[in-house]
Amino acid sequence: MRDQTLKSERLLLRPPRAGDADDVYRNISDWDVIRMIARPPWPYPRELADEFVRTAEALMIEFENQVIGAIGIADRSFGGNLGFWLGKRHWGKGLMTEAARLLVAAYFENRGDVSLHSSYLVDNTASWRVQEKLGFIEVGSCTLHINSRGADLPGTRTLLTRTAFKAKSA
Repeated sequence: MRDQTLKSERLLLRPPRAGDADDVYRNISDWDVIRMIARPPWPYPRELADEFVRTAEALMIEFENQVIGAIGIADRSFGGNLGFWLGKRHWGKGLMTEAARLLVAAYFENRGDVSLHSSYLVDNTASWRVQEKLGFIEVGSCTLHINSRGADLPGTRTLLTRTAFKAKSA
């Protein structure tokens, strides 16, 4: 789905471009953002933003002509896995829910899969709220390694069925 472009009323989800690195760095190099994401280290070096836009299997979330975050569905051995992050100054506006709804709808339409997986840290209730609005349910506990915190932390595994998504989207 990395090569796909999707558009909603306020957002454009599109493949990364080299020029996105400044926006990525500005939004991800905030402790409140990065502390909830598995892979990035803290502090977040500027050159990692360049690497991210070159190699990410995610779509950039563009709002008002700026990249404000990223979202993607990675293929895992157990199926598709939704992951996302959003710059702090854009929290609380419904933007991540809008982006996730757009991507998940395209995923189910294009892939035909009957379910989608995700997870969240137990101290990241905002991530859970986004997932819950789409129809995800909690299916078990897990441990998530968070590089920025240098720790394995308690998380919750979640699952979204195509049927539940359609019901929430109706």
